[in-house]
Amino acid sequence: MADFPGMLAIGVSVAALAMCLQAGWAPLSFIPGAFAGTAVFFGAQLSFWPTTVSLIIGTGLGWLSALLGDRIQTLVSKPRRVPPTDDPSRPVRTA
Repeated sequence: MADFPGMLAIGVSVAALAMCLQAGWAPLSFIPGAFAGTAVFFGAQLSFWPTTVSLIIGTGLGWLSALLGDRIQTLVSKPRRVPPTDDPSRPVRTA
């Protein structure tokens, strides 16, 4: 079976199907991350520990990016003043 030239294609197809199906579970719902992890695994010549270390570092950097993005957004955005909807001086208009 290892001599079959399409075996890698079948294996990758099964892995891609599994990654898309896992997206139904909230903790594993980030499909691009799953594909990136698989690409790293194949790129590291199926080595477990380099893949694990790179995914942990990537997770930490992604978390840090989201945290810093939220902090920067709160610094640059000004709170909007929303007019009250129950203002007695503004009559209600009908359609």
